[in-house]
Amino acid sequence: MPSHSTEFTPDSGHKRLWSPVTDPQTYRNVAFLLLRLPLGVGYFTVFLTGLAIGVALTPVLVGIPVLGFVLGLTDYASTFEAKVISRLLGIEVGHTLVHDPTTEPLVSYIKTILTDPQSYLLVGYFLVSLFVGIGTFLFVVVVASLGMALIVAPLVYPLPFTQYEIPLFDSGAGPIVINTLPEAVVASLVGLAVLLVGFHGSNLLATAHGRVTAFLLANQ
Repeated sequence: MPSHSTEFTPDSGHKRLWSPVTDPQTYRNVAFLLLRLPLGVGYFTVFLTGLAIGVALTPVLVGIPVLGFVLGLTDYASTFEAKVISRLLGIEVGHTLVHDPTTEPLVSYIKTILTDPQSYLLVGYFLVSLFVGIGTFLFVVVVASLGMALIVAPLVYPLPFTQYEIPLFDSGAGPIVINTLPEAVVASLVGLAVLLVGFHGSNLLATAHGRVTAFLLANQ
């Protein structure tokens, strides 16, 4: 019987290596990773503040509806996250509002929200989003800055009154100084490799983040 196999060729490997550079999805993935920081700050501020106020006011009973309101926000934040993931990553998330205060009595709604473990899981997700956002933002910024700084070395090192240094590679004897064309060309090639690895890494990070989030939201 005939067998079908995907044969690896140098040409296919070359295309896979460089495909992120020309793929528009790569830049949407990078935008998604950068967006995680401001969204993480917003989520962390709203949910941590709301939880703190709710817990502090619980002894006088006012905190219970406050906690219900804060936990209820997870539904709407999840809907927003689902739209962001669908728009930027192209990953469809099977998410709909689970608890709708407009379709059930307020007391019943608050009781349901407060006793639903998924609400607490999502609060944890939105709080952790800040730290995830810091990590993804730093990854993109550091890789992009380093890669571009190295790539432009052949253009920058000959400028007068300029000493082109790479302090990031300091080995204890001082930064690497680029003052010849061969050194600049090597630095530029290294910078290109850094950016290429960064593109592939950004695609992997964004896809992994999107799929994990889609899994959490779809389990409601």
